[in-house]
Amino acid sequence: MTNLVWAIMIQQWNPVGLEKTLRPIAQMESSFGINMRHAKHPLGVYWTAYGALGLKPVVAHEDYMASKYAQRRYPGLTDISVFTVRLMFDVRFYNFACNLHLYLLTNQGHDLTEVLYQWRHGKTRAAAVGRAEKEEDPYVVQYFSLTRWNKWSSR
Repeated sequence: MTNLVWAIMIQQWNPVGLEKTLRPIAQMESSFGINMRHAKHPLGVYWTAYGALGLKPVVAHEDYMASKYAQRRYPGLTDISVFTVRLMFDVRFYNFACNLHLYLLTNQGHDLTEVLYQWRHGKTRAAAVGRAEKEEDPYVVQYFSLTRWNKWSSR
């Protein structure tokens, strides 16, 4: 990515339309949109975490392809390149994609600990580790610390 791309995204990102559950993730991933230069993935932009919440285009595109609602609301984004550019330059679409990812994770029956772990590490790694490791993961712990939310309060 060029410095111009980063500069445009940094100037434009805002939390308008973003689910409140995701706001602490924006704080952890980018200091709420201040530092969005995520490490580049060796496979390229499509696999690189991007934006204020560190969403990877590959994950967002997979979610988009699985959602008829997303395809009706934002038609014509089945092509990987077109989708990635839209995700990078359209803040509302980026926030929509983040909300969609949260929605799909929670609709799979995952609680917030599982959602957070998958957000940070992906579903493959999440499937390979136990519940205790997820609860003690620094990312999950930091989220609950930021929100001061007792993860056992709903039990």
